[in-house]
Order: sequence, then structure tokens, then C-alpha cells
Amino acid sequence: MSQENVEIVRRWWASLEAGELPFDLTDENVRIDNIEQPVVQGAFHGHDGLRRWWHDFTESLADIHHEVLDATALDAERVLAEIRSQGHFRDTGLPIDLRWASIFSLRNGKVVHAAGYLSAREALKAVGLEE
Repeated sequence: MSQENVEIVRRWWASLEAGELPFDLTDENVRIDNIEQPVVQGAFHGHDGLRRWWHDFTESLADIHHEVLDATALDAERVLAEIRSQGHFRDTGLPIDLRWASIFSLRNGKVVHAAGYLSAREALKAVGLEE
């Protein structure tokens, strides 16, 4: 199941990169928690929350692209994804090139929780695992 979850997380990001929300890979009660100083603030719940999160994110950033640099199963239900996001702030045109991490929790082949962190080290520490 661990490797399957890694592939689900990769497909989840590939859907976003293609401009499609991955509802088929996302539990209807999903919770998304952003990094502490994010482009978009707050927590988002359910499919409507996923839709709002992505809308707010793409409203703030132009031509944004996400690349999964690495995805590692932490256990049977959690995956650490290291992401690089590049683009420009829509209002100012300033570039953004951010490397960050997210812990995905999965159940029955769907993402039930995703929490963003400024680094993989911070993500691992938050879930009680040291790098």
C-alpha cells in the first residue's frame, strides 16, 4: 500500500499541474493545511475547500508550475512529498521559486489530509519523525 500511496500523491500533483482538480483521488472530507507563511492562508475542507484552495492559489500566482522532486512513503498511510513551485505573483510580476514539503495522509486510495511545511525537515518533525 505504501508505494501505491506514493503513486497516488504523484498523480494528485500531476492532475493539478494539468489544471484539473483531482477529485477522484481526494476524499470528500479532505482537509488541506497550508504552510505557516503561505501564499494562501487557512485550512480548507472537503471538495469545496479543495476547489477554493486551488482558486485562491491560482488567483495569487500566475503561470505556476509544481514539480514533485521526491515522494517517500513514511508508513502505510502517510507520504512525504517534496515540491518545487515556480511562477510569478499575479499582482506584482515578481518571481517565486519555492521548495517546500507536504505530508499527505491517505485512506482507501484517497487523500484525506495534506499539510504543507517550509521544508522536509520541518514536515518530518511535525509528525514526530526526525530526518
